[in-house]
Amino acid sequence: MRRLAVSLRHAHNVYGGPRRYFHMFVHNGLDEMRAAALAYNGDPVEDALAVCQPAPVRERLADDGETWEQTEPAHFGGIIRFVDGHVTTEIVAHELTHAALVIYRMDINPDVRLGNGCRLREEHLAYITGDLIGAASTVLHDAGLWS
Repeated sequence: MRRLAVSLRHAHNVYGGPRRYFHMFVHNGLDEMRAAALAYNGDPVEDALAVCQPAPVRERLADDGETWEQTEPAHFGGIIRFVDGHVTTEIVAHELTHAALVIYRMDINPDVRLGNGCRLREEHLAYITGDLIGAASTVLHDAGLWS
């Protein structure tokens, strides 16, 4: 298994979001990837060739001492798992779209409703997706996993 990381601060700085990062693992086989994914969050992924797993949401007791509130997982977006031999353009783009949505939910709006037409919400997602794919492409290419 190879461990890589991808991080970005949105080049277009559409909304001034913080730096976000994902760990990327390239597993030696499907069984290894699926077992690691299951161990991470308990979600079975029997048919997956790759998977994006958002960082778990943390909860803490609010200042009032009576209610619980969710806190964001700092700058960590989650884990993206690939399998050696299955690092294709389609699979990478698919998983990075999931990762872009994780960032969108963390920084823009937890409710991803893009509306009609190419409006601002859709533009935010497009910039995040483009920046993330650009950053991950460089990392995967430099590791010799994607040409």
